[in-house]
Amino acid sequence: MLRVGGGFAAVLVCLAATSALAASEISWPVSLRHDLDRVSQLQWRLRRAANDRCSVTKTDIGVIFDHRQAYDPRDWGVLEATLGMATNPVLAGVAMGGPAAQAGLAPGDEVLSIGSKPAADIIAERRKGETAAEVLDRWIADSPADHPIRMVTRRGGLEQEVLISPVSHCGIRIVLKTSGAVDAHSDGRDVAVTNGLMAFSGSDDELALAAAHEFGHAMAGHMGKVALAERRRREDQADIAGIRLVACAGFDPAKAMILYERLARRDVLAFLRAPTHRKYSARIQLMKGVLAKGEKCPQS
Repeated sequence: MLRVGGGFAAVLVCLAATSALAASEISWPVSLRHDLDRVSQLQWRLRRAANDRCSVTKTDIGVIFDHRQAYDPRDWGVLEATLGMATNPVLAGVAMGGPAAQAGLAPGDEVLSIGSKPAADIIAERRKGETAAEVLDRWIADSPADHPIRMVTRRGGLEQEVLISPVSHCGIRIVLKTSGAVDAHSDGRDVAVTNGLMAFSGSDDELALAAAHEFGHAMAGHMGKVALAERRRREDQADIAGIRLVACAGFDPAKAMILYERLARRDVLAFLRAPTHRKYSARIQLMKGVLAKGEKCPQS
């Protein structure tokens, strides 16, 4: 955990300057930052494990960016008071053991430049509908994986320049959606998980299974409307690919499958409302059968 200004004093000064923030105003940015960092850990592990089955690979340094432009301007003062996020983009998540972490970067670091280009100039090249964080992510993803990436950051008022040795990973991203719904889905390219799912998941293993299932859909190119029988077949394929990915990413498959047990208890009529999916108990048995085969994971 990054400590700014030697402890809580600097944060408390900011709070006083922003006029008596309510407890809810203080907690949601901190909770969101925690979720984004959690996503960065999950994304790094799943992208690495999925490499051999991914048709598209991208340059990866193991970070998730954040920028205040993604938020309502009325919340900018709260974001600066609670997270220190002002005009510059920041690293909201840094995957443990990833290239950025190995270079000494940490969550909360401000990003001043990438390569020889100021971060503000990169953000100014946003495509229509693209957020500031997405254009920075694209900038990294499209960089050569065999060339170090120079990044200038600032932490606690001190600038540092680091060289990051990127890797090439599965190009599927995990996007955090701010919603209380317990949901994960894929558009065929990326995977989305909600805050509600993250809160519902009893462990990172459970969250990994939900995301890995959607990775299975994306890796197989499951797009478009199909007949019910084909949709059921695709869901089976995603469950099979998902549990393999969970195991190869180093998560505990047994703990991961608890997610489906708890979802079954939460909504006993889910099968009737979603005939595209088997009952949760049947899905668990299918995944256990896959694990029983003991297939080896590819070398990452």
